Amino acid sequence: MRSLTSKNRTRKLKSKKNALKVRVSHLNLPVGLKKGDSLALIRPATKIDKDKWEASIRDLRAAGYFVLVYPGSFREDTYFSASDDERAKEFDWAMREPAAKAVLCCRAGYGSMRMIARIRSSQIKKWRPKIIMGYSDITYLHAWIHNQLKWPSFHGPLMGFLNAIEISQSLGNLMDLAGKKREELWAEVEILNEGEASGNLYGGNLSLIQADGPAALPRRPMILAVEDVNEDWYRLDRMVWSLIQSGYGEYVKGIIVGTLEGCGKKDSENFGVKKFQESLKALSSGPIWWGGNFGHGLKVQRILALGLRVKMTKEKILHYLEPAVR
Repeated sequence: MRSLTSKNRTRKLKSKKNALKVRVSHLNLPVGLKKGDSLALIRPATKIDKDKWEASIRDLRAAGYFVLVYPGSFREDTYFSASDDERAKEFDWAMREPAAKAVLCCRAGYGSMRMIARIRSSQIKKWRPKIIMGYSDITYLHAWIHNQLKWPSFHGPLMGFLNAIEISQSLGNLMDLAGKKREELWAEVEILNEGEASGNLYGGNLSLIQADGPAALPRRPMILAVEDVNEDWYRLDRMVWSLIQSGYGEYVKGIIVGTLEGCGKKDSENFGVKKFQESLKALSSGPIWWGGNFGHGLKVQRILALGLRVKMTKEKILHYLEPAVR
């Protein structure tokens, strides 16, 4: 008969073995969104027409949410929605505002990189995890948030381009992200490379993906999601080769390509999309999906929970292997 000490040791070993099966998120998760919550609407980059700004506030309220806007001064710049300092103050306010469950970007354009450079480490210490959603120029913010805060963030629509019905649908999609695990069928994609792959989901606008600096693409196994707008194929190809030359081929286990709205208008005949697709295959030998419903040219679109562990399957299913919110 085994001693009590031997039995206890066996129980401990079993407990450790079982513990390995439980996936614990490496991220600081925000609280999930629900109808009636308060949302902070921000302008981190290019200026937005006053009528569109006011319409976004009105439509968010009509969709059933409380809308919070920055109470400080916001003097319009010739290009940006305000000065770099004022936009940074707005962003800091949104991140600190205890009532705001989510921070939604009204418009992108250009300027997030300049704005976030004004944020100090003493400010960051006062922030708590929140849902942050946007795309295009907001790609830089997503990457910065992953690296500096270890939060997930959400690649999704900009509120300034949606009406009340589209806002309601988009935020409904955001609420659907709740739950420990989920899977999505990406029936719309064309498969350029077959296979299965797992990794953390990163990416956004290909032009904004960095190989260095505070918002650099992490060097860890990843599924890379990319989209872009109004770029020549050769320029997109150069961006991919920049990642290859920087050593990211070791880490990109699979690629999901969204919309490429208006791309290749000038060089479709002499360079062409095929060369760009060949370069994607040089970046990753894993699965490559082409034509996903996210990115420029779409209003209601798929929301990508960036930073989370995911798996691409041969059946065009994207499995989220950990929760996006708590």
